[in-house]
Amino acid sequence: MPKQKMTDIKRRISLIILYCIGLILAISSALPAYIQSNFLNEFISLETLSIFFIIANTLTVFCIIFFPKLIKSLSNFFLTKVILCMQAVALLAYVVINGPVSALISIILFTISTNLLWINMDVLIASFSSATSTGRTRTTYFTFINFGWILAPALSSYLIKIGEYQLPFLVAAFLIVPVFFIFLYQGARLKDKVVYRKEKIITVIKKTWKNKNLRGIFFVSLLLQIFYSTAVVYLPLYLHQNLGIEWASLGLMFSIMLIPFLIFEIPAGIMADKYIGEKEMLFLGFFILSVSLFLFFY
Repeated sequence: MPKQKMTDIKRRISLIILYCIGLILAISSALPAYIQSNFLNEFISLETLSIFFIIANTLTVFCIIFFPKLIKSLSNFFLTKVILCMQAVALLAYVVINGPVSALISIILFTISTNLLWINMDVLIASFSSATSTGRTRTTYFTFINFGWILAPALSSYLIKIGEYQLPFLVAAFLIVPVFFIFLYQGARLKDKVVYRKEKIITVIKKTWKNKNLRGIFFVSLLLQIFYSTAVVYLPLYLHQNLGIEWASLGLMFSIMLIPFLIFEIPAGIMADKYIGEKEMLFLGFFILSVSLFLFFY
């Protein structure tokens, strides 16, 4: 068999492994996502909860800034295993929360580890993507992740029904175990395949700011992250506590709500490439988002 064909086969196998890891990690990350605000509100007030999330996300920003240096020094493969352990500890910490201090520690650990872990996964996907198939590779990867996010809310509501709030966190921590062993046994296949360049963060920020297109898309991404982080925390609180919707219904509602991520992502990419363009697709998405948020008042 030609060497190039063998290399392509190995890369495809590595990508299939990463797709499966992405699916498992998506379920593990999403199981606590929609329930943690209601769960934590049992121990701390809503005002304190908001402050705790601000602290956790601020610390996460600083960790992300220094994370590329750690990846270059220690390797992405090694750090992925470390962050997996950190996330498992964070999820188990949620189970034993008994007050504000333990709640703050759990939120910080989970927020940091989740964000860093998806950076690890992004680096892995990028290192096994060829220049001619990057779009197809990432679309497939995100489809697996979206499928995990669709399954998780309904599963969370079922777990809460049979074991209270702590059970989803336990299951999420348990799902980290097979991923960790995959990294242990697939080490030769998943170890870093690229050489990392050293570049200061301030240099990257300057380059981004000077590039009009990059600056615009970073601003759009910021707006979306603000929306997602706010919606995931406060929407379940509003629906459960203010409107009195039980988790048996909420989990199914959230799963149905997320189905468009799965069925529209690939068609939207094709439409953006062939027909209406990426910017027009973004405007359409923001319009739908704005109308949907407005309807929540009613």
